Amino acid sequence: MTASMDVHIMRMVAYIAVSHVWNPAVSDAHNNGKTIAPLTKARDHVFGSLRQLGEALSQDSNDEDAELWYDYICVPQWQDELKEPILGIITDIFNGAKYTLVLFGDVDQEMVHKLYHGTTSDERIKAITGILNARWFSRVWTAMEYVRSPRTKVMTKNFQIVKGINDVFIKDTGKAWNEERKLWESVQALESYAGMGENIVPWNLGPLEYGRERKRLDFGNAFSLLARRGCRSGRDFFHALRGVVGRPDDFDGEFKAEDSKGVVERPDDLDGEFKAEDPDPVEAIVQIATACLNVGDYSPLLMAPRGITPESSALFSICGYNDVISFGLGKASGSPCYHDDSEFHLGASTLKLEKIGQVTYTLEGFREHYLISPFLSLARATLVFTGPDVKAFVNTVGPRMFNLSDASMESILC
Repeated sequence: MTASMDVHIMRMVAYIAVSHVWNPAVSDAHNNGKTIAPLTKARDHVFGSLRQLGEALSQDSNDEDAELWYDYICVPQWQDELKEPILGIITDIFNGAKYTLVLFGDVDQEMVHKLYHGTTSDERIKAITGILNARWFSRVWTAMEYVRSPRTKVMTKNFQIVKGINDVFIKDTGKAWNEERKLWESVQALESYAGMGENIVPWNLGPLEYGRERKRLDFGNAFSLLARRGCRSGRDFFHALRGVVGRPDDFDGEFKAEDSKGVVERPDDLDGEFKAEDPDPVEAIVQIATACLNVGDYSPLLMAPRGITPESSALFSICGYNDVISFGLGKASGSPCYHDDSEFHLGASTLKLEKIGQVTYTLEGFREHYLISPFLSLARATLVFTGPDVKAFVNTVGPRMFNLSDASMESILC
């Protein structure tokens, strides 16, 4: 199968790659084994959808000679020795397709019509959230496939291709959302009406379109794109992350990982199979991070460790697929200055840094009531040690809470 796919790419055989979310009947058959009842439902869905896809595509004379890549029939799900090599070239399959056909199995033509021609805010907002609630946006595999697809077309649940759409409605839902924003007193009021948290709004998608424009993402943005999306296993997340950060030939050098058996060599960095007996998927993700560091992508070093608190859980609940905590630095604006003098290996790395001096920040005063509470806590703790000594109290609280210099403190006390 892998050799056959390589031949298609090398000989420029035109083919259409289908990006979709598995039907529950197929997932059930895959997860629960090859028993008769699940297999029958899965078979009926696979061949029924294949027939409908063929009929829809045959209506366009430009696609008559194109072949179809559809994972239902192109990836042998119960034969790992065949499946794993295919997963290793998924990025090339979608990148080399004539176009990727994005199949929205839960978006109908009425939603599309109301997105462009809705007569009320209610119709337009429901169309926006209805489209963005599509399960296709919720999976790591489909996000990776989209980032790697130079050309796309969109098909709705009734197997109709929507003409003129090549970005899975991202631009048009964003435009419609911004137009609605003008009609509301605040964006928060609009988000509340749209039911953000229960529903997806445009900014909840994360850097999906940005990734597609660049054809890859740095590790931080790639992780942010995928972390809030669903997958069946850690191995699936590994493959999707590997696909979003770059092709195997984007990386140079030897790729190694240690497991209980010793050293496992992985030539060409990310160009290898991920087997069940290999290290934990988290360790595999560290391999990707290390490979990114070796090519000058330092975003793994700048990601904030995630701490699950009631506040962060509440924030996550309204952010959809946009991971706003683990990586919030945005797009890289330059390359590391001393990369050639740094070394990155699994388990031990050496990083050359430049000393730029002391970095400080200050607050601008009590503009918000929420600052009073931490001040009172600090004041109480300080008084335990300083007692009712004004000078000692001010000299302790000023520098610690407000980063005031000695000169500023003297001016306050004088």
